[in-house]
Amino acid sequence: MTPEDAEQITAIVAAAEQRTAQAIEAAKGETAQAIEAAKGETARAIEAAKGETARAIEAAKGETAQAIEVAKGETAQAIEAAKGETAQAIEAAEQRTAQAIEAAEQRAAQAIEAAKGETAQAIKAAKGETVEAMRDMQTEILRGLEAFARGNFARMHRIETSDADTNTRISALEERVLYLETRRPSQ
Repeated sequence: MTPEDAEQITAIVAAAEQRTAQAIEAAKGETAQAIEAAKGETARAIEAAKGETARAIEAAKGETAQAIEVAKGETAQAIEAAKGETAQAIEAAEQRTAQAIEAAEQRAAQAIEAAKGETAQAIKAAKGETVEAMRDMQTEILRGLEAFARGNFARMHRIETSDADTNTRISALEERVLYLETRRPSQ
């Protein structure tokens, strides 16, 4: 492995790490924004519910006070009738308040679910980008290794070819020596 090959591989790995870090940071930012948006929507929904509840209570208080004033000026029967009307008004106000609170809770739950969905989508997108970046890194590393291996293969092939020629020449020399050693002397 030459220093140039090592520098190329190091540069490839550094670039891949940088792209991965950027993808992770982008995903973190998107997730934080989605959470902040969900918090804002939930706070607005709660504030709206508080306002609606306060108005409903104020309306019920006003109706009750009026009913009480009318009942004081009338006879005992009128007082009983006013009590009935007051009870109905309070019941209606309680029902409206309960409905307003339930609607606010539903809106808050929907906002939270929407935020969860957006967060899940952002995480899924970040995961996909990270996987893609990792695959790109693997591809770049394999390409670098393939280029390095190609050079080593050429060198090894040259050495093996040279070894085969050397072995052939040694075999020929051994045969000659064997022939000279086993030859009978002339008489």
